[in-house]
Amino acid sequence: MADISVDLDMLNETANSLNTLIDDFSNAAQKVKDADIGDPTIGKALDNFTGDWKVRVGDLISSMQSVQKMANTGYTDYTTTDTQLAQQMAQAGSGSSS
Repeated sequence: MADISVDLDMLNETANSLNTLIDDFSNAAQKVKDADIGDPTIGKALDNFTGDWKVRVGDLISSMQSVQKMANTGYTDYTTTDTQLAQQMAQAGSGSSS
């Protein structure tokens, strides 16, 4: 059987980064709408863009949420399993090196 190696720091960082991106993408349209744009033509163009943005970004956010959930669950499950195995090995007397 092959050894499994997981970079837990990177997995956790990936989950956290995706969470930040989800927040940023979710609030981007509102940030643009709240921007104080002096020229009404630019303001109207940005308003049209944010309307289109909300429609298209929904699928992207959904995909990022799925990947973020997988990364977060993977990190939690891996660390929980690792801790439980270490405890069981220590209890069985297998935790010491020979």
